[in-house]
Amino acid sequence: MPDSIVFIVFAAFATTSLPAHAEMPRLPALNDTADTGTCVHTHQTDTHPTPQDVAWFTDAEQYTRGVPVVDAPTRSPKKHRFCDRSLADLTRNMGKFFSEGLLNQTNPDGDFKTGLCWFHTRFQRSATYLADYHPELPKPTDNEAQAIIDKIAAGEQVVTVPGFADLDAFSKAHWGKIERKLNTKAYGCIANGDCAKRLGDRSRTSPNDLKARMTNLYDRMLNDPQILFLRIKPANTQILMSHSLLVLGMEPIRAKAFPGNPLSGLTAIGYRLRIQDPNKSSPEYVNYTFGDTALKDADTTFVPNEDFDDELVDFKKAITSFCKK
Repeated sequence: MPDSIVFIVFAAFATTSLPAHAEMPRLPALNDTADTGTCVHTHQTDTHPTPQDVAWFTDAEQYTRGVPVVDAPTRSPKKHRFCDRSLADLTRNMGKFFSEGLLNQTNPDGDFKTGLCWFHTRFQRSATYLADYHPELPKPTDNEAQAIIDKIAAGEQVVTVPGFADLDAFSKAHWGKIERKLNTKAYGCIANGDCAKRLGDRSRTSPNDLKARMTNLYDRMLNDPQILFLRIKPANTQILMSHSLLVLGMEPIRAKAFPGNPLSGLTAIGYRLRIQDPNKSSPEYVNYTFGDTALKDADTTFVPNEDFDDELVDFKKAITSFCKK
């Protein structure tokens, strides 16, 4: 796991606790995405999917197909495709097998040469929720493309993207503008103190604290599934370094059933997350078992911290307003 962003870095989580023996209901798994990293731009080698991975990607859609992004019962027929999206639709093309839903470039170095992970991750999520693509329309001029990028970064309204079918194509054509916008957001975050107050996370914690964070995260994903932003401090990085991840799906890990006692296989012993790391071009799984003091991916250990939840509120308001007109 690699990457760091000057005085800036990214994360987020919360707390609640369930007894270790409690049975966890199956979460409506979000379809595609995962990964982890820190804000220093380094190339990561993606692992090849196992047959189980393929099944997870293929089957996950059914669990979120009926979960609307927002409740907008009345809508124009012209907005049907955008407004009827489920949570599975948001993440379908963000995975090992498709990249149409991802930014064309991973986390850039930025002016500070320490990465722009927080802002790359937030732009990715905003575009996933709010960009409405219309490839049948003429492509935008440079000024129009800049206005689209500014609106996506602001995250306050649904944005029509003419001339492109997906985020990959749009960001490939206008990556220079997007990167400049991410740099601008980073400077603003430093100047207004918003970044400094988010630094100082831990890379390990107590078993009880991590269990509370993870159970709270699972409950939240179960009751109101969304794409969540995590701020993390990878182990063995400087104290003021931080990174970001998106959580796209989460499921309980079950204990193996004992012979003669099939109910023993219903006991939850932890959780499995699918995450998207801005340093990587494809997703990965992270497993957590009750009793752990940190989450561990292929690169490092870390403690999750939920953050920027206010943006989800803005996304929902924007989509609801757009779809009811």
